[in-house]
Amino acid sequence: MPEIRARNANPWWRRIQHAWQALLGRERHKSNQTGFVDFGRLRCKQVTFPDSAEAQRVEHLLRAHEDQDLFPPFVFRLENTVWVRFVPGSSPGVRNPADLDAMCRFFVAMYQARPVETRLDETDLHQRMLAKLDVLAGAGLIDDRLAGALAERADALRPAQIYLGLDYIDALAKNFIVGKRGVVGIDIEAIRDHELLGMGLAKARHRWLSTTADSFLDVLADRGGPDLRPNWQYIRLQFLIHYSVQNLMRGKQRRVRAGDFDEFLIT
Repeated sequence: MPEIRARNANPWWRRIQHAWQALLGRERHKSNQTGFVDFGRLRCKQVTFPDSAEAQRVEHLLRAHEDQDLFPPFVFRLENTVWVRFVPGSSPGVRNPADLDAMCRFFVAMYQARPVETRLDETDLHQRMLAKLDVLAGAGLIDDRLAGALAERADALRPAQIYLGLDYIDALAKNFIVGKRGVVGIDIEAIRDHELLGMGLAKARHRWLSTTADSFLDVLADRGGPDLRPNWQYIRLQFLIHYSVQNLMRGKQRRVRAGDFDEFLIT
């Protein structure tokens, strides 16, 4: 019989933090439970979702893209729990040219996987962005003058056509591993389909990649697209407004900085 060993994916200090937040009555908004399980020599990451539908969605995307090595290999799903193979390696370094090249290959491969060009008017993305601006203004995180200026800028940047497709929306450095076959996105909960392409890269740019992310779009276009460069400012504004509301709702208002929107007002 193989020995089975399990441990929590969060370090001890994070578990203490979560326990302290619970004592203070602060709700955690991430409802997935993550851990590592060793079945003999087979080491897996185990993710338990709130319901089976979400687990099925993730399983479908993992299976559909398993030949691209973008995400951990799927092992098994049982109701609302998914197991994937543990991927050894290290987090990418923002000053490591080899890691940045591997990151570029990750995004290029992902955005080439299944892009669908569609008219923006056939979606509600623009209307939702303007509604989120109203939320930020109503909460007092930006003033009405800035909200109005950003709405005008959004209308000016509004493209006729956009690309929807596969994206990795929580593209923080900690959610990637540089392994033997390149970069792997290990946060399987963050895999999305029919997403506005570029949202994941926009988050990476905002949080850690900075303007290095812009060069990834040149490589993407040179390798046959989709060419996201004409819509890049619009995509980034979509991301920043969404991210700001997300932080508000998660009680992380300090991450919302009105100054982050300044560059979008420069024409």
